[in-house]
Amino acid sequence: MMRVSVSNTRRGLLDFFAEHFGGRVNRYNKRSDKWKDEFRWGINGLPAAEVLNSCLPYLVIKRPQAMLALEFASTIQPERSRIPDSFRQMRERIYKEMMALNKRGPK
Repeated sequence: MMRVSVSNTRRGLLDFFAEHFGGRVNRYNKRSDKWKDEFRWGINGLPAAEVLNSCLPYLVIKRPQAMLALEFASTIQPERSRIPDSFRQMRERIYKEMMALNKRGPK
């Protein structure tokens, strides 16, 4: 499944995403007295690809991940249809590349 999410300690931007793209905003209580509460907006499936296409011109740091996600979206098939082996291989490659891009710590 494809999912796009945005987190912030201020709700305004996330409400903008919900108004323009759908999805929902959830609040998560702070885990420490030193932290602020967190808000998260998210959307799944092909609507997530529409969000990425709209935001792509403005993405700098997460642009490589967005490009991979859009490539993944091109492999999404109608429900219950068999995924061709070529798409499975493409998805596996995309998964590995995404994991490498999102790896924490020194690169």
